[in-house]
Amino acid sequence: MEKLLTISIAAYNVGQYLHQALSSLCVPEILDEIEVLIISDGSTDNTAEIAREFESRYPGTYRLIEKENGGYGSTVNLGVAEAKGKYFRLLDGDDFFDSDAFRSFVEHLRTAEADLLMTFLSKCDCDGGNLDLRKQVWSVHVGETLKPSELTVPLLTGIWQTTVLTERIRKNLVELPLHTLYTDQLFSFCALAGASRIEFRPEAVYIYRLGRDGQSVNSDSLRKHYQDELKVLNKVLKLYASSPLVTDENRAMLRSRVRHYYMFGFQTVCILKRSAEHFRLLRSLERTLRKLCPDVYKEAWEKSPKIRHMRESGYLLYLFTAGNDKYWS
Repeated sequence: MEKLLTISIAAYNVGQYLHQALSSLCVPEILDEIEVLIISDGSTDNTAEIAREFESRYPGTYRLIEKENGGYGSTVNLGVAEAKGKYFRLLDGDDFFDSDAFRSFVEHLRTAEADLLMTFLSKCDCDGGNLDLRKQVWSVHVGETLKPSELTVPLLTGIWQTTVLTERIRKNLVELPLHTLYTDQLFSFCALAGASRIEFRPEAVYIYRLGRDGQSVNSDSLRKHYQDELKVLNKVLKLYASSPLVTDENRAMLRSRVRHYYMFGFQTVCILKRSAEHFRLLRSLERTLRKLCPDVYKEAWEKSPKIRHMRESGYLLYLFTAGNDKYWS
């Protein structure tokens, strides 16, 4: 049977969580219509063992791919290349899906025609409790299929909400850098940039696990890996400035996405320890944005009071706010 959906799982030493992730996809009504790629990125725990168990029990659905460690981006590159499903989406090995919502969503894919579909994200704590559905601003469009220019709200989204036509992402995805965090930003940009029709669905498919040690979005990790964040941000800015995927039709949608990434990078520099080096880095970041993406530079001024206040102060505000997590949260 032709596969409707490929789920590519980045799995690096996630043995503690992987069984739950794989079990959440094991829905009898749709099992033959999905493909699950478990990409073990040089794992040294029991990640591969758990994956083999599912591969053995459900041949043709679950597939283990073992590779040398290359980082998150390398698993996405490989997943896109190996995918056989009509549609493609990502799942981190320490997260999981809501099985009922997932079943409903895959059943809908049987007749879907959009090249990008958006679903909601739920979050839970590390013990699986306190389930909390986080609505998105684009909830006003649920049930609609729109062109990018028809959106009435910013499409601030990430890999957790995105399902993309495989042939489209395979054509448009730039190769994600190895051993680099935050490459999901590049994936999301390319998925959005390649979309001509976006469908907004009511299902909350993805469940994101909060509070796990070492998550890349906590402040300590941001400080440790800020160079990765800025590396990816600069690649996004260059894509927005020069990629033929950015058109009059989708520019406004992509501008809000790039502005969001920029605000995140700006904040990352500002939570670093105050120093002349980091101050120069902040100014360099601002100059790069103004040169490459003047419309994003303008929108950051309009949408972010903290960036506006920083610029209005001639960046002297940096002296009083640098390293202050509370101010920049």
